[in-house]
Amino acid sequence: WRYRDWVINSINRNQPYDRFIIEQLAGDLLPGSTLQHKVATGLHRMNIKNNESGINKEDYRNRETVDRVNTTATSVLGLTLGCAQCHSHKYDPIPQRDFYAFYAFFNNVDEKNIDIKGSDADRNRYQAALDGVKRLQAALTNRRKTLSSMRKHADLGSWQKSLAGKPTAIARQIAHLDVTPQVRALLGQPFGNFNEDQRATATAFWKTLAGRQDDTSQAMAQVSVQKRHLPKPYVMTIAERSKDRRTTHVLVRGDFKQKGQPVTPATPTALPPLKPRNATADRLDLARWLVDRNNPLAARVAVNHAWAHLFGRGLVSTRDDFGSQGTPPTHPELLDWLAVEFTDSGWDRKALVKRIVTSSTYRQSSALGPGVASTDPDNLWLARQSRYRVEGEIIRDLFLDAAGLLHRRVGGSTIHPPKPEGTEDLAYKYKTRWIVSNRPERYRRGMYILFKRTNPYPSLMIFDSPESNVCLAERNRSNTPLQALTTLNDPVFFECAQALGHRLATSASSIDERLHQLSLSALSRPLEQAERKVLKQLHDDESEWFSTHPEEARHVVGPFTASGTPLNRTAAWIGVARTVLNLDEFLTRD
Repeated sequence: WRYRDWVINSINRNQPYDRFIIEQLAGDLLPGSTLQHKVATGLHRMNIKNNESGINKEDYRNRETVDRVNTTATSVLGLTLGCAQCHSHKYDPIPQRDFYAFYAFFNNVDEKNIDIKGSDADRNRYQAALDGVKRLQAALTNRRKTLSSMRKHADLGSWQKSLAGKPTAIARQIAHLDVTPQVRALLGQPFGNFNEDQRATATAFWKTLAGRQDDTSQAMAQVSVQKRHLPKPYVMTIAERSKDRRTTHVLVRGDFKQKGQPVTPATPTALPPLKPRNATADRLDLARWLVDRNNPLAARVAVNHAWAHLFGRGLVSTRDDFGSQGTPPTHPELLDWLAVEFTDSGWDRKALVKRIVTSSTYRQSSALGPGVASTDPDNLWLARQSRYRVEGEIIRDLFLDAAGLLHRRVGGSTIHPPKPEGTEDLAYKYKTRWIVSNRPERYRRGMYILFKRTNPYPSLMIFDSPESNVCLAERNRSNTPLQALTTLNDPVFFECAQALGHRLATSASSIDERLHQLSLSALSRPLEQAERKVLKQLHDDESEWFSTHPEEARHVVGPFTASGTPLNRTAAWIGVARTVLNLDEFLTRD
């Protein structure tokens, strides 16, 4: 998450795009490299890891290096360089040798974890938390040892235990746990010979013992989870190895075991030549070459990404492929002009965005005008503004903001918002408990949600969040019934409807004023007369139904019950809020 924070801070302070690229590719090689420069290289620690025993480490190191090559080529150059890994590119002028010459820039990269010193206050807080967990763990360990040492053998005779309704004979050890004389007298007798009083005494004893042991096991498990969730005081980076440097070879058919001709670090021959600082080029040379004015690809790709983010489609619709198999730009002169303006501005990203959003093209309505549907059905010529559903993270942010729950703190460790129970059991191999974050941390923006590749956050995946296994230049956009069911019933979205409905129910305003407040919060516009009429009728119908179904009303209201407000009224307003928050208009960038 420290790399994620670096990216957020870089964008917020409008770091020039060329510097943004250089620090991520070669921050460790910059003169006077700082900790933040090294944190930036965390980009190349985001690849898939395999720590299983028995794997071929060289095989997986090769895979990680290939991923770094493809990530750089896709995100900065818009090229499908990975197509030349096993053979020369079938369509673009990229021979296989060029792929491995590019690969050579990353072949002597080592992964390195750097301890973060931080402030004295930060270190003290971390150490205090760690000491607290250790003390608790030691106390629980002693408690478990005490229980174990107190066990004694006993003749249980025909004692029986009911499991799922079926009697099963058992024999086990019992622990001497505050054993009273009455209990001690029973321990040698068969359970079947007890009278009713003796049976009650023995049963109470066993329940007490079992409860204490269960409590200890649960507490130990909880401590282990808390220890795993303590922030780790280091950052993941990469560094250039200084000794035992590897020689890079063309890998025949991409097989790391079949080494062909040796190659040295170089850029694709079809692009402008690289001018290294020394005899052998390194990642810093590569990074500076990528954003050199003589290499127009980086500026074009960056401008195209910005355009796609604002219009829903890039001037080049294949954002990851500017090669011969990609889609030609719809407005090539505009793309080149924006790219030149971008570099001339000092790679100013905020200036680029401002230039686009203040244009008359961007400020068009997305409504279909007369004849537009027939002359430009796909909106390639930008006869209108585009209309599309926003990303899953933003949908969650919109719900939280409309409900007044959004916590706007910037930066920090990941969060664990509520999610459907049992989904963590679906994770491959490593099953970890999902400890829901406390309020208000759980209400932070979606970019802070923990993303686990083997068990991603369900609602984000439903709204087409990428798996993050490889670099992806463009997300898919689907429209499915499952998405509507999610925004209606997912715990996070339902809680937002509860909070907004509770706020409306406790307002002293009239129904019309409350509906106006709801419309401004969710839709940023006043309601039409017909819309107001429908929502008022919905409120009345819901209120009437919940007045005769108090249990359902109590379930809908949940923890948002307010004294002095009838339960059915609160539940009705939650239903109205839930309806408005699930309108297509709320989820769509118009």
